[in-house]
Amino acid sequence: MPSGTEAHFGIYNITERDHAEIQRRATDLVSLLMYLTERKLFFSINHVFSGLTGRREAEDFAWFESYVPAYEARNGQMWRKSNESAAHLAARLGKIAIAGSDAHALSGVGLTYTEVPGARTAGEFFAGLRSGWGRVRGQHGSYSILTADVFSIVKSMMTHRPWTAVLSPLALLAPI
Repeated sequence: MPSGTEAHFGIYNITERDHAEIQRRATDLVSLLMYLTERKLFFSINHVFSGLTGRREAEDFAWFESYVPAYEARNGQMWRKSNESAAHLAARLGKIAIAGSDAHALSGVGLTYTEVPGARTAGEFFAGLRSGWGRVRGQHGSYSILTADVFSIVKSMMTHRPWTAVLSPLALLAPI
């Protein structure tokens, strides 16, 4: 972000070429926004009120309002209050509201999602979102959900790379 803060964007329905271009432009917001707009890619600002992504400056919100078409209004890892604040902001600004599980472990995949009734293809889904037919569904996150996800990742890491077991006490220091 021009303010020096970080933001997490969700960018959807991309090709490998898009991914490479997005990565190349990741530290230049203006260039990234120009690319996303030129390619007509659907994108959102994710977990806009979460402290996990760092502080947020007033200038950041001005950028989001001006250039971002969708706001993540429900994240399956984020607390209800954070999600409700994001949903309220999206509604106030007339932005598209979306949801996602943001799961990093299988136990949470698909528990929070965006639905577009009647959509049968990816194209219909994104056209429906742009037309305002999307519906935010599923659970909010919580301390216990996020903690369980972190420990699931740690367990998986130790199962697949046994040498990492010596690092397991550090999991207790995870900033959750």
